[in-house]
Amino acid sequence: MNMVNVNDIISNSKFNKFFMIVILTCLVVMIFGGYAINVFGVVVPVLTDNIDFNPAQIGLIASCALYGMIVGSILFGMLADKIGRKKTIIIGIFVYSVFTGLIGFANFQIEFILFRFMIGLGLAGVVANIIALITEYSPLANRGLIVAITSLGVPLGSMLAAGLGILIIPYYSWKIMFWLAFIPVLMIPVIYYFMPESMVFYTNKGDKNEIRRILMLANNKYIFKQEDNYQVGNFNNQRGFIYNLFQGGLAKNTILFWIMYFINLFMSFGIQTWLPKMMVLQGYHLVSSLWLLLTFNLGSFLGVFVGGWFADKYSYKRILVMFYLIIAILVNILVINTNEITVYTVIFIIGAAMLGAQGLIASYVAQCYPLAFRSTAVGWAVSIGCLGGAVGPTIGGMLLAANVSIAINFIIFAILALIGALAVILSQDYTKSVMPVEGITNDIGGGS
Repeated sequence: MNMVNVNDIISNSKFNKFFMIVILTCLVVMIFGGYAINVFGVVVPVLTDNIDFNPAQIGLIASCALYGMIVGSILFGMLADKIGRKKTIIIGIFVYSVFTGLIGFANFQIEFILFRFMIGLGLAGVVANIIALITEYSPLANRGLIVAITSLGVPLGSMLAAGLGILIIPYYSWKIMFWLAFIPVLMIPVIYYFMPESMVFYTNKGDKNEIRRILMLANNKYIFKQEDNYQVGNFNNQRGFIYNLFQGGLAKNTILFWIMYFINLFMSFGIQTWLPKMMVLQGYHLVSSLWLLLTFNLGSFLGVFVGGWFADKYSYKRILVMFYLIIAILVNILVINTNEITVYTVIFIIGAAMLGAQGLIASYVAQCYPLAFRSTAVGWAVSIGCLGGAVGPTIGGMLLAANVSIAINFIIFAILALIGALAVILSQDYTKSVMPVEGITNDIGGGS
């Protein structure tokens, strides 16, 4: 009997058409998710004029999607163990697409709250599983950049929402922005056909034919033998539990990773929800404020490609610290009522740093845990991050409702960015070294 480690074969592959298809499929899914979660922030400036909601209520509605993601990360995590990641992702797409579209028919606060919660619930079935899947199906040499590129889907979805908002909101009903979210349902057959399942799922089912097919697509040097048996790392049929994240010297990293996720999503969703409204209050026209939101997300391209390349070549820690320090310095410039060109430039660079950091954090965390409980680690980190993403819009709404100056909002972002930088500095980078977990092989580059 010849035991084949499928993770080694995939990790040692060279980038090819198979990986490109997986990346593009996952990217499309993330774009739709980014649109669904961020379109609400695009319509906020006109929503208060059409429906009698105050800023505190708007902040609560925006945050409900993140509370849904917290619950969904747990529920869909267990579901993925039973039916596989691909089916779980498809269910998630259906849920967030349908309930985003239904907001276009909503008139009462309770409807907005329920639908936004369900959007987050569905999106949770997508994000953690996409991160885990793309970490698994990518060559080790390019993994950081590939995960970072996939994470571009969320800001791309937000850019799509802002761009359509510029074209639609001034001339047509804001409801159309939500009705467009029904479109992703049509993509489900494409996702089902092109997206592979996790190797963990195939090995647990004993589906050797599918394993062989995928391994030959991923690595053209692999030649199977009839007597081959397959395992993923050294951990077939094992599942992770939360207490694993605090054993064997990993407790410190776990806490620091949670802080990073919390802070990054707090800042990201806080800005995505309230930036257009804050800039309107600063004297900008509605269309100009939406252009600023578009510029913020456009910066993600610079951050993701530059950050991902340098992280693979040098160090995740150095790039993440640099990103956080850039945020801390530049948000203070927005406190000053300066010229429009400077504001657009600063917003672009902040978007590059903030959204670039989000992509790097996803890859950094995924690679700093053993394969045996990597999905558990990512799932909990995303859940804690969603809590930060929920708190951000809520606090922003409360501050605006209390007529607190816009400057205070930006100063809060600067303080949080400094805390994020400190968390990165204190963390231990295991992306290119052996973890101190007793009895567990590192399986660097493995996917779960």
